[in-house]
Amino acid sequence: MRGTIAGLHGIGADGRTFHALASAMGRPDLRAMNLPGYAGEPGLPDGFDTLKQWLGRALPESPSVLIGHSIGGMLALDFALDHPDRVSGLVLVCTTPAFGGPDPSFKEAFVKARMAGLDAGKTMADLAPEMAKGYLGDGVSDAALALGTAMSADIPEATFRTVMNTLVTFNRRDALGEVACPCLIVAGSNDQNAPSKTMVKMAERLPQSRYVEFDAGHGLPMECPDALAEAVNAFLHDFNL
Repeated sequence: MRGTIAGLHGIGADGRTFHALASAMGRPDLRAMNLPGYAGEPGLPDGFDTLKQWLGRALPESPSVLIGHSIGGMLALDFALDHPDRVSGLVLVCTTPAFGGPDPSFKEAFVKARMAGLDAGKTMADLAPEMAKGYLGDGVSDAALALGTAMSADIPEATFRTVMNTLVTFNRRDALGEVACPCLIVAGSNDQNAPSKTMVKMAERLPQSRYVEFDAGHGLPMECPDALAEAVNAFLHDFNL
């Protein structure tokens, strides 16, 4: 391994998303990072340019492997395209190369729907149980569901509002052919947020990719860490990462 191996989490979670995966991989050196605004990390996830600058400061100069889940996968892809010399491999889990389509009204409606509870006076702790159930599959363990709920509850409201508005701006679909490093694309067959058919298309457009799919929802690193660990370790071994 050169550089480091870093995990970038999704919107409703924090770095704890990757603790079970790191254990299953036998990789205590996996850096389960907290995005700006999460778990005490300074700043806010205010746009992908801001996030890429933060990640560039956090990573070593030598090439690293990035494991990105959901919006964390978008950030990993974005960073790899802008800094190909600093990324040796990508593991993109339950993520897509762009948010939605070109219709701005869909994006506006998406953000409005997710802000409705907060706008009505509810807290993140109030919303957390439903949020966790929404991205974790039906077969998830009680412990994983409890962790997912706790992570969602811990998100500051300002962070959640900011990251949702950041999410809907992402689009690197047309740049997929420029990704220089090998990629592992991991989908959940029951994921409604990053549908497997979309991830298959992404894998087909990447120059070097391997695709795997598990019977899981959107919270795959927490739902089936052992199976994911096996796939990631095989990818790292086969591509000498």
